[in-house]
Amino acid sequence: MRNLIIIGAGGLGKEAAWTALAMNRAYSGLDRWQLLGFADDDAKLLQHQVFDLPVLGRPEEIGTENGPLWFHCAIGDNQRRRSLAKRCLRLNWRPATLIHPSVIRANNIVIGEGVYIGAGTIINPDVRVGDFVLINQRVAVGHDATLEDWCQLNPGAQINGQCQVGPGATIGSNASLHPGVRIGAHAVVGSNSQVLRDVTPDTTVNGVPAHPIYKKRK
Repeated sequence: MRNLIIIGAGGLGKEAAWTALAMNRAYSGLDRWQLLGFADDDAKLLQHQVFDLPVLGRPEEIGTENGPLWFHCAIGDNQRRRSLAKRCLRLNWRPATLIHPSVIRANNIVIGEGVYIGAGTIINPDVRVGDFVLINQRVAVGHDATLEDWCQLNPGAQINGQCQVGPGATIGSNASLHPGVRIGAHAVVGSNSQVLRDVTPDTTVNGVPAHPIYKKRK
């Protein structure tokens, strides 16, 4: 079994812990996780129990007396997830990918490090998933789609075939992307939106059909 720390003791952290425990029930041997607890920067949570697991403090305060540590960064904000993951990597912790056993996935997909894929998700053939991508519950990812590093797909998102979601982009709950649409880096698609055209980087779109409502200034 591999020693696992969940980064972030919030709601997504609970989901990650639940997924790790579900993996333990479904698999055996090296595929099982020994959940040691949560790491969180909030000092008020120290020594509290979350999902029946202890909050151990900041990542830098956790010792390695139990041997090598794996971590899963269960943080919804893409930039903060990236920052915390880099802190853990500097500690020489190893990124853990958590995939709920109920996920349906084709055999020829590529999944990076530190990825989360929630319950009830479907991943179709020739999908490429980058590092530290967050795919929440009940997401459908169509054939030949690419999900780049640090992006996030919220519950119920529909990513049709040959779409590309850029690094750090966010797709809101129940939003859908027309086949072949490209979502630029750090763009945001609002919940329940229908995206028919490419979205430029750092742009927020919303609606049916989706239209720009905000563009980050450089």
